[in-house]
Amino acid sequence: MTQQAEGLGRARARARVDQAAALGTTPVAPRTLRPSWERQYAGLMPLGDLAITLLVAVGCGRLPWVEQSAALLLAFVWLVPLAVGGAYESRVLGQGSDEYKRVLSASWQYAALLGLVAYAVGENSVRGCLFVVLPVGTTGLLLGRQTVRRFVWSRRRQGFALHRLVVIGPAFTAADLIREVQGRDDTGFSVVGVCTAGVVEDGMTDDVPEQWEFHDVLETIGRTRADTVAVVGTGDMPQGFVRRLAWQLEGTGVDLMVSPAITDIAGPRIHVRPVANMSMLYVEAPRFTGASRVLKNASDRIAALLLIVALTPLFALVALAVALDSRGGVFFRQERLGLGGEAFSIWKFRTMHVEAERLRVELEALNESDGGLFKLRRDPRVTPVGAFLRRWSIDELPQLLNVLRGQMSMIGPRPLPLVLEDVAGDEHRRLLVRPGMTGLWQVSGRSDLSWDESVRLDLYYVENWSLAVDAVILLRTVLAVLRRHGAY
Repeated sequence: MTQQAEGLGRARARARVDQAAALGTTPVAPRTLRPSWERQYAGLMPLGDLAITLLVAVGCGRLPWVEQSAALLLAFVWLVPLAVGGAYESRVLGQGSDEYKRVLSASWQYAALLGLVAYAVGENSVRGCLFVVLPVGTTGLLLGRQTVRRFVWSRRRQGFALHRLVVIGPAFTAADLIREVQGRDDTGFSVVGVCTAGVVEDGMTDDVPEQWEFHDVLETIGRTRADTVAVVGTGDMPQGFVRRLAWQLEGTGVDLMVSPAITDIAGPRIHVRPVANMSMLYVEAPRFTGASRVLKNASDRIAALLLIVALTPLFALVALAVALDSRGGVFFRQERLGLGGEAFSIWKFRTMHVEAERLRVELEALNESDGGLFKLRRDPRVTPVGAFLRRWSIDELPQLLNVLRGQMSMIGPRPLPLVLEDVAGDEHRRLLVRPGMTGLWQVSGRSDLSWDESVRLDLYYVENWSLAVDAVILLRTVLAVLRRHGAY
């Protein structure tokens, strides 16, 4: 399109808006069909869930105390609470934690209802099924969604299964969102257009084919066949712009997202409340005390004790391997800062030669970390046995002793260095909770992450932790260890 034709198109779009405003109406965006991959995904998920629940029912039905007919009935009816609970809504499919929460919530509400019914009518066969089919089936449903989610992510890395996104907002905030979306594969979006009142920062929109002004939103949606619109700031927009945009998108199949300009604060801490006919976002303070924290500390110590007992033979074998591999002690101790800035000794299996600290000075120029850590993918100081232990994260297991003593948690931010002066201002907030053996930093890339990204993930956990988040991180930790990405 020539520059003259482009200007004419924008003038016509503005004229339609002005004419509609004069008539007291609003122009309507072109209807957009939901992406074919999303429709297929949403259509196949109930069939996949039914296959999983039937498989579980047939398998559990062979147990002597489980009635086969009752198990099959549970399998078929199970899809009803899943559908009612929103487990098949397109906006949550493939999104991770929100999708898993809906499956868990629907399944256990279903179990509670069936349990009450079975108790009321005295049907023992149904009660027997509940204790077997539902836990096993729920696990199968979660694993099925995880499998499909990983398949969708692999497709997204190849440029498929993406939502077409138009970004609307001031230049600097639009550039921030574009940078985040274009730099990550797991967002599920491809930016196809940007509408802003200013000039977007150089280099931020090199791959964005359409760049228009606020008045041209509907024109941009039609030209790019976008299915999602994101408003990332309203500072330069006309009064009532977002409200009118929402009206214009009604019935078009185009999703509207509005950023509250709040970063790294999770949904459970954000609540919408009406104030003087306006919707205001209330941000709750993070909780560092209470029943959930007591339950977390108790479960940490119980889990650590059980794991130490179960892994004692492995500890003995690893200790023998470390001792035979190179001279020096079996364990490595280092002073770190814990809850409230209290110092403690962190325990690991030794993975380096005893002269590692002296050699570090000679290798400092080869440091591959951009922050407060020293990292080398092929560190000559690491012993052969140490390399194996690091690859499978076995060297971290002695930290179970720190968890048992209450110095660390199973899930949490990384332990801070002993010298507090080496810690930047924002990083001090990590001292509000116990450091963890694993955390968001480990399941999101481990040593492959930049220093700033590692700190951001740690702070995000501190601000938004919950028992549900801990459970998800624990599952992702197992997967991260098996994949061995970023372990060196």
